[in-house]
Amino acid sequence: MIEKARLLDRSVATIRQLRETIGIPASYAAADAVLDLQETQLMLISGEATPEQVKASLLEAADMIHTLHIVLDTRTRSI
Repeated sequence: MIEKARLLDRSVATIRQLRETIGIPASYAAADAVLDLQETQLMLISGEATPEQVKASLLEAADMIHTLHIVLDTRTRSI
């Protein structure tokens, strides 16, 4: 449980750092997927998250990080 919560926390930090590097402005809108990841992390710590929710959030975080790396790599090559 603690390791999964740490993975989600690190994922959020990585996503925010990649967004900043790319130049995507910080979003505090309710629709930001990062907030969903943080919500799942809190639910995991409190024991309320189901294994399916945790799995879905970890997969979503991995997809977001992968996509941001592609954008970063593409922008780096075109400059």
